[in-house]
Amino acid sequence: MKIRAGMQWVLPPGYGICRRLSLPVNLAVIALLLALGQAGAYLPGGAAWGLALFAAGLYLLVALVFGLRFILRRIGGAAERIASGDLSMRLGRRSGGNAETDAIWAEIARMAGNLSSLVGEVRDGAESIRGGSREIAEGVAHLSQRTDRQASTRARSASRRSSA
Repeated sequence: MKIRAGMQWVLPPGYGICRRLSLPVNLAVIALLLALGQAGAYLPGGAAWGLALFAAGLYLLVALVFGLRFILRRIGGAAERIASGDLSMRLGRRSGGNAETDAIWAEIARMAGNLSSLVGEVRDGAESIRGGSREIAEGVAHLSQRTDRQASTRARSASRRSSA
């Protein structure tokens, strides 16, 4: 538990650096730092520099992994809420991550907006159908009343003719 709490203080600066770069550039920088660190360790007098570069690469790698985990959990939580029918949430334009995660976040926000619009259209359509059904029911009731009146009028006329 103490390690995780410590990482909350140590990793954000590293992820802040990673967030400004695209994922391929991040991976290239990390690989370069790790490779330079390893190579520097074999140079005369370069052990300290090699260790520092390797540590920097490792730090950025861990910061990137933990940062992406946080963002992906946030994206997953939003997708889960949408899947469970909660279309009331408003998603911001950015996920807080890099360009790739922001693109995923934007598509989820667009999906939520489209689903919300679709639900509104279905609701409006259902209301129109309900109104039309009500009008049809009223028309059928009026037609039934007129038919009953005509039938009783004809029955009276027929009984008058037969009694006369």
